Amino acid sequence: MLVPVCLAAMIALLSAGATATEQPAGESSAAEASAAQQPAAVPSAAEPTTTAQSRSTTSTDLLSTTSIDTLSIIEAVSESEASTTSTAPPDTTWYANEGTPLRMDMITVSARRVSRSAGADRIEIDQELVETRDGGSVADLAPLMPSTKLTVNSRGESLFMVRGSSERHLRVELDGIPLTIPWDERVDLSMLPLLAIGQVDARRGVSSVLEEPNTLAGTIKIKTREQVVEGSASRIETYGGEADAWGVQGLHQRRHGAWSELLAVAHRERGGFVTPADSEPGLHQDPARRKRLNSQLVQSSALARIQRDFHNEGRWHLLAQASRGDKGVPPEEHDPDPRFWRYPEVQRLLLGGRLETPLGSRWELDTAASADFIRQDIQSYTDNSYQTLDEWEDDRDRTGFWRAQLGRALGASTDLRVRTTMRYAEHRETTTDQPDEMLYSQLLIGAAAEAEHKFSNGLTARAGAGYEGATTPESGDKQRSEAMHELALQAAVEGRFAQDGAWHVNGSHRPRMPSLRELYSGALGTFVPNDELRPERQDAVEAGMSWQASRWNLSLNGFAQQIDGAIERITLPTVPPTKQRVNLDKLRNVGIELGSVVKPVRGLAFDLQATWLHSRARDDNGNFDRRVEDRPNWLATLAGTWTHRSGARIRAELDGVGERYSLDSRKTDPNDPYTQLDATARLNLRLSWRHFGELGGYAGSEWYLRLDNVLDQETFSQLGLVESGRMLQAGVRVDFDR
Repeated sequence: MLVPVCLAAMIALLSAGATATEQPAGESSAAEASAAQQPAAVPSAAEPTTTAQSRSTTSTDLLSTTSIDTLSIIEAVSESEASTTSTAPPDTTWYANEGTPLRMDMITVSARRVSRSAGADRIEIDQELVETRDGGSVADLAPLMPSTKLTVNSRGESLFMVRGSSERHLRVELDGIPLTIPWDERVDLSMLPLLAIGQVDARRGVSSVLEEPNTLAGTIKIKTREQVVEGSASRIETYGGEADAWGVQGLHQRRHGAWSELLAVAHRERGGFVTPADSEPGLHQDPARRKRLNSQLVQSSALARIQRDFHNEGRWHLLAQASRGDKGVPPEEHDPDPRFWRYPEVQRLLLGGRLETPLGSRWELDTAASADFIRQDIQSYTDNSYQTLDEWEDDRDRTGFWRAQLGRALGASTDLRVRTTMRYAEHRETTTDQPDEMLYSQLLIGAAAEAEHKFSNGLTARAGAGYEGATTPESGDKQRSEAMHELALQAAVEGRFAQDGAWHVNGSHRPRMPSLRELYSGALGTFVPNDELRPERQDAVEAGMSWQASRWNLSLNGFAQQIDGAIERITLPTVPPTKQRVNLDKLRNVGIELGSVVKPVRGLAFDLQATWLHSRARDDNGNFDRRVEDRPNWLATLAGTWTHRSGARIRAELDGVGERYSLDSRKTDPNDPYTQLDATARLNLRLSWRHFGELGGYAGSEWYLRLDNVLDQETFSQLGLVESGRMLQAGVRVDFDR
């Protein structure tokens, strides 16, 4: 197979002057995580210092250390403060502690590091780990995030379920700008490319009352790459694999003075995915074909970002992201009358900006705004030949978003923050049965205030309250839903124990307003609208502890969520069967999370994330015995990475999903509408070799080979939706700098 290679050229400017603060061993900063051939600090020269110690290392020793181990960052001091210097060999590694900061000049270190920092309620995924997804989408991050299950629904959308919560409880944002689509209050993660991503901050649960409205399960904060030193960096990447899969990506970023720019483009295609060899063909899959029916994907995307740093740590940035694609929707193989859908056109243009700046010595402002334009066409066919068009639907979405947060320091230990959010969304729809355009709209608002105080004994207390509300000014040809409004509350206490331990307790009350699609959409005849849906209201508590050391970290969390009026889908006894979303009485999610990263020897790291989960709804007798769709009783991922100083690396991921129950449209008993899916596991391998060099503009390259689902296990997203079998992919990325 011929793998096309394409080069994308880009120019940018970016401001220098980054200051790093010291972190405990075992943690990493965003600047560290994004550094590939980024500068390391060395002392200036003057008289010898007695507070810092040095250790002479060889180049290979330094490379091996920074490739796998977390080093403390040395805090910088201002030029007005007295500084000491020392002469030392150029390959010296320097150490310091909090009481003896050093002012550093810069040298270049050709090294990268894979690191991952697990907190009590969040995990930071750095650039190195994001890049091991190899040109995929945000959906491919699922094995890296605790308590997170990737599911692909009957519409072909890839979604995350966190801690047993609905996928609509999760917010996704890029550089502070929301990516979640208001019409459905979720986003197809397979259509969000990992383009120029530098870091992902995945937060579970409700960590603050200042989070966006409708945030009940957590937030995925995606951050683009940053050039942290003067000059430019470029990359081209290409890959190819089975089922006619190939992709190409290019980016260029530059920093100069107070300005920076980033430009990236990508194209990826997949002719489908291969089903497991032992998979039983369903009602619609040709037994002679290994390629999954109607599973193709084509997408092109581009991202541009410009940033300016200004006085006293202020900055603003503007961002534009555009994408266009088309994809197939594999049919449910157990259903005699499934969706035979295709998305021949999926377009998105996102424009946004953010301003972060101090206002004097005690005030801080953080504000963001965006405009989002989406077009999606749906084609429905009569059968699995996809030749005869049965129905069609054209969707047009426009969203305006604005958020402002103002912070005020009340003394040395107390902060007050106030936040307001407003989102207005329009959805225009034409269908086979309704060729006249229908207009639906929703206005979502939120306002909250939060206070935080740090006590002298190391405790930190945070509490806040807010208001969230929604109205539907336009409801097409259906009756308008009544205005909805709810209170939001949150409080947390955090502290430390021993030398490297931390604990936290968190409680919250948050609502979620029904989306326009839940209220009004018939989904081409497969759903019955329900304009009487009311808001979900979640009460949640969480408690956890974590420990950090130079070679390991460990976290343990317990959580409990009770959702009053949880919105779930049910099957109606119609012919053919249809579905509807209704408010359940109450739903409970209770779970325990365990996370650990261990680095027993240099070059070897193990990462374990495991969650036990119990999800049940209250039945007619008042007992929490009613099963809930697609909530596994456990989730676990064990990953191991071995890195050699030569640049060779092996990474293995074993991803397991426990027993769960999937909604079965063939069952008409409302008390038992589910079919059990057994526990499954998938093993993925990635082999790579990285070359570091400085020859002209060449800065290094990485060659990789990945094998997903090595054992060719049969796994299911939902009943009738088999996932890919064993798939091979190979690729290369080449870096350039100036």
